[in-house]
Amino acid sequence: MLISIGLFVVLITIGWFWYKRKFSYWSRHGVKEWPAKSIFGNFGDVIAMKANEADVADECYKQLGDVKFGGYYFLWKPLLMIKDPDLIKTITIKDFEHFSDHPPFLDTTNNTDAVGHSLFFMKSEEWKKRRSVLTHLFTPKRLKSIHTMTGPIMDSFFPKFDQCAKDDLDIDMDPTLTELTMNVITKTFIGIDVKDQSAFLKASHMFSYPDTPSLIKSFLYTVQPEIHKALGLTTLNKGIYALFSELVERVIRLRKEQNIVSNDLFDFLIKCENGDVKNYEDISKTEMIAHTFVFFFAGHDTTTLTGALTLFELSRNPEI
Repeated sequence: MLISIGLFVVLITIGWFWYKRKFSYWSRHGVKEWPAKSIFGNFGDVIAMKANEADVADECYKQLGDVKFGGYYFLWKPLLMIKDPDLIKTITIKDFEHFSDHPPFLDTTNNTDAVGHSLFFMKSEEWKKRRSVLTHLFTPKRLKSIHTMTGPIMDSFFPKFDQCAKDDLDIDMDPTLTELTMNVITKTFIGIDVKDQSAFLKASHMFSYPDTPSLIKSFLYTVQPEIHKALGLTTLNKGIYALFSELVERVIRLRKEQNIVSNDLFDFLIKCENGDVKNYEDISKTEMIAHTFVFFFAGHDTTTLTGALTLFELSRNPEI
């Protein structure tokens, strides 16, 4: 009995010292901090789904007061918040080469984790080389051609609104605009007309509303990336990966067999695979899937939300 009590006391003591050491990083370095509120740092409410990361950042900004910068804690990791505009300008312009990487949300060394191989997660020089090449997909000439291609899609979209208005029906804008943006993206960047969007809609839902296993894997990588890597886990849902893997293989195969040139994302990927694009001669299938995935979801999610809010405001202010 005494041994059990003694062991319990030792564990509590070790836990207490670990907590104090872990969450005093900034104060030990002479930086003002927003003290951790729990073992999850300042993100306990985010874990409990009572707040989002923007709420935490806003509260941190207020708690730090009148300082140029200060610290807080994302789970067990110390984060630095820069408040001074001149310092922000220095970091993002003059010293950008030292701060060009995003935080390591994903294991970019895992060759089976497609998201980690996208431009968003690439590091320093690799990011710089890849970005300089990918920007050629967004030249004024290319954007003008995209505008031309979207015309027929929009022409078939607006009659739905007219009919709903005539019948005095409500419109759920989220699925409606999701379908629209998917049509635009698959046509302009992937170069295909997808009549049945069910697979893409399902993938979109899985990505925007991840299931519990996906959330657990993401959380595990955040707090213990070594265990995440040792278990061979990936952050991208297997169903989504399979969909885009099949899409990449099928479209590239058809393009090569039928000698199709469309001056779009897949045309670019084929040139990379053939070694015709400088700084992209070593592109892998995983990276191809990553670019397709990011173009697809980065474009559709933000556009859907922005479009829904815009149409809502226009409906409230028809005189505009």
